[in-house]
Amino acid sequence: VVDGSTPIADVQVFFIYDGNAVVAGTTDAKGVATMQTTLQNYTEKGAPAGEYRVTCTKDPLAEHWKTPEEISKMPLGEQMEYQKEWQAKCDELPREIPIIWKNFDKTPLTAEVTTQGGEVVFDVEGRAEE
Repeated sequence: VVDGSTPIADVQVFFIYDGNAVVAGTTDAKGVATMQTTLQNYTEKGAPAGEYRVTCTKDPLAEHWKTPEEISKMPLGEQMEYQKEWQAKCDELPREIPIIWKNFDKTPLTAEVTTQGGEVVFDVEGRAEE
């Protein structure tokens, strides 16, 4: 996952197809996600050959203004209100990954995996507002 020629780290990438298997990976500092397939108790590197709908997620995170210790001492209602306010601050931050890429029903991303494996590049350049 890149922005032009700049790699984007910490993007969760999911390849989705019919069935119960989950194919997922998280990008490293080079923007590369090594995919792994999980089906019940079975896990294997890579993805089975096929066509996939792809989602990519990296939500911006606001700085917390309370420590974990302070939060844990709050009554539950106050904790929930704090989390709601923190999430609102996160939602106001600029996104590196278009929010539509996170939505399974709306994502424009697809990938075809062949038996030879390979690489798929998703470029966000000029698409952050999608």
